Amino acid sequence: MNDTMTPGASPEIGGTLRARSAFISDLHLGTTGCRAELLLDFLERCDVDHLFLVGDVIDLERMQQSVHWPSSHTAVMRQIFRLAAGGMAVTYIPGNHDARLRAFAGSEFRGVS
Repeated sequence: MNDTMTPGASPEIGGTLRARSAFISDLHLGTTGCRAELLLDFLERCDVDHLFLVGDVIDLERMQQSVHWPSSHTAVMRQIFRLAAGGMAVTYIPGNHDARLRAFAGSEFRGVS
């Protein structure tokens, strides 16, 4: 067991993951390489005070050429908004593939700052 997990929890068997903060980067939602199902599993089990989405969450750059947005990508976004609505602090920090979202720095959308 490490210090980020509730005693008795196991990532392999779907235990709750408890930590003060979690940092997730390079999700690349909107592309075929995104592993949205694994991400959704993590988001459904995480119990953190502050979730940081750090760079390339939505791959706007690649989506200019080709968009791949299955229902699993929508489910990830809905879960992020659900966590924010439930009181989890969620901060989105754009990277190079979602740099156009920097224009919204300092604002909040559905609980995500």
